[in-house]
Amino acid sequence: PYGDNPHGVPVVRFSDDAPLAPAFGNNSTAPQVYGIGEARFSRHHRNGKAMQWNVTWERMLGQRWQTSIGYSASASSNLLNRSYPLQNLQSIPADVLAGWRDIYIASNGTLNPATEQVPNPFQPATGERLPFSGVLGNATLPRQNTYFPYPHLVGTNAAINLAHATASYHSMLLSIARRFSGGVSLSAHYTFSRNIDSTSTHEDNQGFNAGNGSFNFNLLDPSDNRTIGYSDVPHRFVAQFVYDLPFGEGGPHALSQPVLRAILGDWRLAGNVLWQSGFPIGVSGASNGAALTRPDRVEGVPIELPKELQGWYDGRTQVTLPSGRVITPPNNTYLKYNPDAFAGRVVTTPDGSVVPDVFWFGNARPTYNEFRTDSRFNIDLSIRRTFRILAGPQLEVGADIMNLLNTAQFNGSYSGNLGATNTRTDPSRGLIPGMGSSESFGTRGLSTF
Repeated sequence: PYGDNPHGVPVVRFSDDAPLAPAFGNNSTAPQVYGIGEARFSRHHRNGKAMQWNVTWERMLGQRWQTSIGYSASASSNLLNRSYPLQNLQSIPADVLAGWRDIYIASNGTLNPATEQVPNPFQPATGERLPFSGVLGNATLPRQNTYFPYPHLVGTNAAINLAHATASYHSMLLSIARRFSGGVSLSAHYTFSRNIDSTSTHEDNQGFNAGNGSFNFNLLDPSDNRTIGYSDVPHRFVAQFVYDLPFGEGGPHALSQPVLRAILGDWRLAGNVLWQSGFPIGVSGASNGAALTRPDRVEGVPIELPKELQGWYDGRTQVTLPSGRVITPPNNTYLKYNPDAFAGRVVTTPDGSVVPDVFWFGNARPTYNEFRTDSRFNIDLSIRRTFRILAGPQLEVGADIMNLLNTAQFNGSYSGNLGATNTRTDPSRGLIPGMGSSESFGTRGLSTF
């Protein structure tokens, strides 16, 4: 990178941390560059680092069985947190937020001092306004903007890309294999693992379909952002077999009839079996007014619904949840998870009305081990044979059967969005304030791989 040097002399080396062209400095004559909603990089951005290690113990059992047990792990640091929020209510002093909350409640939820318009301190009191972009170009702006740590960097998506995230992966690997004298060989592999990270990105739509959802950062306690990663797969089992059919010449059951031996001999049958658990799903919604926009986890309420309530729904059939709440799942969706396992917060105002609380910190984790996409199970089968044509060319004939048992391979993630925080009471539906308003939470559709 040459920065602003016009003579072709590098200003940094590619081996340096984050070899980015240095900033040119603030341009006070062009204020329109401020206020735009684009993600930026910290000048202290670091290169990501990863360490990996493993150990494996192998042993023969008898003369034919080969077994192994292993431990494989990795630890990563300086990973990317994309679009880390620069301006957030969490950055405002707690006593200021508490005072604003009192005013909000006293006004029966009609006045929120955080969003109330106040004179823009970044514009002159009189005369022509400076040509800032976005809200900074207005005569007024929300009061909360004057408390943000970087008030000039505002906008709908004002954020920074940081390299502060970490990740860790630990796994146990088991394998067993045997080759039999009759032309049969078997192998099986099992992995038990756990991935914990604090990143906001994950691989998706790569055939793995990692779980997805929003990731709402806790700016005051970064350790609270370490959670089960969206690419976590705690259990994975893969097995393969190969069987050389014994009817050919030299086989243990070679056919004496040459024509039959030519037709049935020398075929190879092979297959593989896959089973793995699903990916975590993010939880969002039911966080109206929250500073940390996560819902609360309702203590004692299981995330997964009882088996008798799980199943496909047609958009007309009502379901009575364990809490007594009645919902109608959308058409052609499969219901599995309980929306009442999470809730928002509400407050009763002096006139008796119920409104969403404000400036609270949701205590739910971004992901939960019990809230995952469906597990996958699949068997593939193939049969092959090579024919020799005279002394020269060979002809290979084969057939493949993918998904032998026609097992549905659903790739759609269950909905993790609770919707807006409900403030109504409806005894006929068991609806109380604080619940999420979505009736599709915990459902997935018909999408398959």
